[in-house]
Amino acid sequence: MVPRSLGQRWFSSSPLALAKKLKASRAPRQKPSGGGGGGGDAVKQAMPGPPNAGQFGRLQFVDPSQRAAHKNTISKVNEFSQLRIDPGIRNAIDKHLLGHFEVRKPTPIQTIATKAIRSPKADLSKTTKGGLQTYLIAAETGSGKTLSYLAPILSDLKENPATDENGTDLSRANIVRSVVLVPTLELISQVGETLSKMNLNKDGLHLTHAVSGFGLDKSISKIRHRTDVLVTTPDRFLNLFKDPIAAKSALRYCQHLVVDEADTLMDQSFHESTTKAIGMLPNLRKLIFCTATVPRRFDKAIESMYPNAMRILAPSLHRIPNHVSFKMVDVSKHPYNNNKPLALEMALYAIYKDNTEPGLVKRVVVFVNKASSIEQIVETLNAKGYQAVGTSGSITPKERMGLVHDFVHAAPSAEESESKMLVLVTTDVLARGVDMQGVRNVILYDLPHSSTDLLHRAGRTGRLKKRGRVVVLVSNKERKPWVNGLEKIVKSGRPLT
Repeated sequence: MVPRSLGQRWFSSSPLALAKKLKASRAPRQKPSGGGGGGGDAVKQAMPGPPNAGQFGRLQFVDPSQRAAHKNTISKVNEFSQLRIDPGIRNAIDKHLLGHFEVRKPTPIQTIATKAIRSPKADLSKTTKGGLQTYLIAAETGSGKTLSYLAPILSDLKENPATDENGTDLSRANIVRSVVLVPTLELISQVGETLSKMNLNKDGLHLTHAVSGFGLDKSISKIRHRTDVLVTTPDRFLNLFKDPIAAKSALRYCQHLVVDEADTLMDQSFHESTTKAIGMLPNLRKLIFCTATVPRRFDKAIESMYPNAMRILAPSLHRIPNHVSFKMVDVSKHPYNNNKPLALEMALYAIYKDNTEPGLVKRVVVFVNKASSIEQIVETLNAKGYQAVGTSGSITPKERMGLVHDFVHAAPSAEESESKMLVLVTTDVLARGVDMQGVRNVILYDLPHSSTDLLHRAGRTGRLKKRGRVVVLVSNKERKPWVNGLEKIVKSGRPLT
């Protein structure tokens, strides 16, 4: 159905012009030349993001040499068989996770992370006295980071059966062998679903114990036998193991811990519970921090707490990828005249009328800064004929999961759906790590508070090199001096640091 309020008059003027601009912006941006080597290329790669951006520019600067360090390795790896991944794990990846892809080549971060974590020649200088090896995996959103830590950890678990110091079999013991910490229910479900798809129970690994978050009693019952991978949040982890005697027994043989979305879990709201969870694993051997962004505060925390951490940085870190078009709309100009709701409606209509995604229901994610803005925007869009829903951290996780279902699964067929376009209005609660499968369009209704937030919001589209489009609505109040150069920086392929 065509949105009711947006008739031919709008389409024949500004929306058509916007549609043409959006169509033109879908052309891939020219990739920056060079790889951070010498000369002019190195200077270009080193150029920082928005000048005088104040609090917006909170990302840690990454030296071009660090970006270029792994390019030779990446160029030589074209298949998962070239990496030290257990054959059973590799077959599961190939068959159950990548079976629908035409090209099954490891992404850059999957290549360099697996090589580092699974290296038989571990750098002893990076190992603490207790034998702990710490890694920081950092790569752009949608680059396959989950598999970059799951592949080496699952390989370690498969190749090293659960035994005690005397070699006694612990396959039936009530123990946890590895933990993945994430900040939200959506990510618990997402990582848990990835593990379930791999169907590794037949290979002797118990990988289906992703704690649901819907009931503590149910969660506890799931770990009353051997659990090879436990996926949960830091707070729920602490609740599960609040009995010190039970915790000591269950966690004694846990040697792997992943802190996913680490920039969030090491920030103020999660820092205490995350570090306490880490401290409950006395025999930890591999500690992996995984993140799409490296804010300055997070970088300092890792440097202070884990100075020997091996940094595994993808070449495209802190960049919006080339296959995602980026458009900024000045809402102060005609025909919007500082009417941001009107600008949103016109952008949605332009997306509705373009010729992308034939045969599928189009899905658009709209990000706002304040949860209090969501209800009014959703009501307005529904009144105009759009099918819109809103979600934020103020509703229960179970309710949120139901509302986002159509955005975290493959796009429905247009023939089988009553609506030709779905709109989700949300806050940053869904901007971190959530894999919105095949979502092509993201609109930033409010200018993000920081470059970190911008990258995470934009990262809900263009995942695993699929085409995407980001539209940023900028009002007079939001237009700072550095905003004028933001679109140019993104289109040039420079990092936002």
